[in-house]
Amino acid sequence: MEIVRLRALRSPNLWGRHTMIEARINCTEDECQITNLAGFETRLRSRFPQMDPLIAGGHNEPLTLAHALEVVALGLQAAAGCPVTFSRTVQTPEKGTYITVVEYNEKAVGKLAFEHATLLCQAAREDRMFDLNAALHELNGLDEDLRLGPSTGSIVNAAVARNIPFRRMTEGSMVQLANRNAFKRPKPATPAQSPNRLRKTKTSPKPCSIPLAYRYRKVASLPNWKMH
Repeated sequence: MEIVRLRALRSPNLWGRHTMIEARINCTEDECQITNLAGFETRLRSRFPQMDPLIAGGHNEPLTLAHALEVVALGLQAAAGCPVTFSRTVQTPEKGTYITVVEYNEKAVGKLAFEHATLLCQAAREDRMFDLNAALHELNGLDEDLRLGPSTGSIVNAAVARNIPFRRMTEGSMVQLANRNAFKRPKPATPAQSPNRLRKTKTSPKPCSIPLAYRYRKVASLPNWKMH
């Protein structure tokens, strides 16, 4: 199995409104059917017991090593505490070539999960040991360092729930919310800001510019003009 291309897709993209890692994978003839690899799935599951079942996308679609990589890459992120749920593998018109997409919450974490998933699949195929705890610890630590803060994260989650795409501008908490041609960039809350300061205060009305002496002066009545 060879990953010939790996790229990060922003939201929205061809596969959905989630951010994705897309990999183009070349498989050998034996790797295009997992049943040709004797004992592979058993060894893979013994090294990663938390992984989901290996299921092909189509009814008559064979289960390949690319499908195993998909399930492992998504499962490693989920086991490390990342809120990811979507993945998919499809075959290209070229024989033995597949496109695998896996959702990610942080791009660096998603790419690292693909690296560990590749090493885990190779270890299962060659019947070698794999340190799962070390891999999960590294993924979790990187996710904790790059994850959005609670205030900005809640805004982004609310935007995703409303199908509003977002784009992360920096490695910090600066994000851009986009709805068609309208863009909003929420500023991250700082510890010095209290909830009372974040509220909008009502502005007092401007004082009247008319002098007080004229404000309450009675207007003299007009004389009664008689018609002659």
